[in-house]
Amino acid sequence: MPLFAILAVCAFASSFALRIFDPLTLPLAAAFARPTPQVALLTTIYAFSYAASQPLIGPLGDRFGRLRCIRWCCVGLAACLLVSAVAPSFEVLLVARAASGVFGGGLVPVVLAALGDAYEGPRRQIAIGRMLVATIGGQLLGALVSGQVNAWLGWRAAVWAATTVTGAAVVLACAVPGRPHHAQPVSEGGVLQSLRAVLRDPRSPWLFGCVLVEGALFFGMFPYLGEWFAALDERTGLDALARRAGIAIAAFGCGGVLYALIVPVLVRRLGMTRMCTTATAIAFATFAALAFAPGWGWTLLPLAVLGLAFTMVHNSLQTRATELATAARGSAMALFASALFLGQALGPPVFAALKHALGWPGVFAAHALAVCALAVVVLRRVVAPPPSPRPAGRAPGGPRLRRPRRAPAARGRARPARRSAARAGAPAGPAAGW
Repeated sequence: MPLFAILAVCAFASSFALRIFDPLTLPLAAAFARPTPQVALLTTIYAFSYAASQPLIGPLGDRFGRLRCIRWCCVGLAACLLVSAVAPSFEVLLVARAASGVFGGGLVPVVLAALGDAYEGPRRQIAIGRMLVATIGGQLLGALVSGQVNAWLGWRAAVWAATTVTGAAVVLACAVPGRPHHAQPVSEGGVLQSLRAVLRDPRSPWLFGCVLVEGALFFGMFPYLGEWFAALDERTGLDALARRAGIAIAAFGCGGVLYALIVPVLVRRLGMTRMCTTATAIAFATFAALAFAPGWGWTLLPLAVLGLAFTMVHNSLQTRATELATAARGSAMALFASALFLGQALGPPVFAALKHALGWPGVFAAHALAVCALAVVVLRRVVAPPPSPRPAGRAPGGPRLRRPRRAPAARGRARPARRSAARAGAPAGPAAGW
């Protein structure tokens, strides 16, 4: 089996496990007799663990080898999902979910680094672009399968489905022949030096802050989709609500797949600045449409369009992150992923607080306004190209300064040499006078 296909299955398994609990909020609340915000902590703690593991997994992959680290992460993720499937209490499920975030968070970044080792030049960019389909497809199918399987067999069967997918990734990852890898010492100073190189760019705080807010805005609502659909139709049962939430999250993922298919056209026609502006207008309109949705079926198209808008902005920010420090690009992408998933960890409790204060239409209206504020910062502080270096000889805010002339003494020493050579009958020129 080709190496790319094996790595794609591993990334797919991590993304599949990422969204399986989002549609299950209401069934789990009923099964463990817990309030909905408490069950939504399963999403928060997974995203937080995912974010915290990013700066650690990268150096481990450098030290022990990418493929070996991928095997460890696959085995650890499968074991945590197995514990989640048989968890006797909500506390055990919460701990297992936190550990799943550590192993799941280590898979996708190390897979991308392994692709960088395996491919060179233009083939590397094509391979990473195709890997995007595996990661988005995993999130899409994870939510969809989770909601459907829960309606048929219960929430534990949905977790068993994710365990099976990850088990297949374990088998394939262990089947890859180990490649010789020379151990590379990873010192604390080296890691800190890479992080300093990334944060030295003045755009770094703005970029990572925007990524954090982006993750909270677009993903904070996912654990509460079932509750929202229940408010739109109070006669629907819990299993049907979980199935509808899975379909809705899958619709959001379809927007990301659409972007992956048309990204060359968008980049060529719009460019980064106009792409972010267009995505902001789309996101504002879709959040406003969600605020006035009369039923759950009316949310599918806006959510798909919202997924397209998110990916347009996210890809632009991701591209800027690769330009922060070319010598420490791995550290830059680790910080980028940490900021994104920290935002996803903070998103659900913030969404719950806004929903309690403003109601369902108010929370989506607030998101529409927040997207506009985020776009202003992105366009002015992140996407805008850095200022060009000041021309030599021009003082800031002043007239152009003349280049200093050569010292007269140097020219004065050369002229007598020429005259003396001419009097002596020697040819004037560089050989005689310089």
